[in-house]
Amino acid sequence: MVKVQSKYCLVGITIKLVNFPWKMWLRVGVGVRVRGTLTLMGSIEPHPHEGYIDQFSRSLHVEYKSLGIDVQCQVPLYVSTNMASQVAFVEKSSLFIPTADQYVKAAIRQIGYESRCTPYWAHSVQWFFALLAPDSLLDAWRLSIGIKRRGHIA
Repeated sequence: MVKVQSKYCLVGITIKLVNFPWKMWLRVGVGVRVRGTLTLMGSIEPHPHEGYIDQFSRSLHVEYKSLGIDVQCQVPLYVSTNMASQVAFVEKSSLFIPTADQYVKAAIRQIGYESRCTPYWAHSVQWFFALLAPDSLLDAWRLSIGIKRRGHIA
C-alpha cells in the first residue's frame, strides 16, 4: 500500500510543480503585455503525469497563442546524461541517443513551431515508426524495459 500512496504523492508533486510557475506568471502577468515562450518537457515513458503535462501545455497553447505566448511540450526519448546513465543504463551517446548539448540545440531550434514536438531528428524518426505500431505492442515493449530496469536496480 505504501508504494501506491508514494506513486500518487509523486504524481501530485509533479503536477503542482508544473502548475506553480504558470500560476505565478498569471498572478503577475495578467493585464501586462507579455510575449514569450513557455516550454514544458514531457516524456515518452508511460507515467500518469505525462498525459497531464501534454494536455495542460496544449490547452495553454490554444488559450494564449493569440496573446503572443507560445506554449510548447517537447517530448524527448533518451538523452545521454549522468541521470540517464544511472536510471536507463544509457552509457554513451549514439545516433539515436544525443548528448545533452546536441539535444538542447535541437530543442531551441524547435521553440515556437508546434504545441508538441520531438525536437531531436532521430527521436522524431523513432517516434514516427512507434506511432505505426499498435498500442498493445508499444505497451509490451515499455513494460519489458521497465522490468529489465527493475532487475538492474534491485
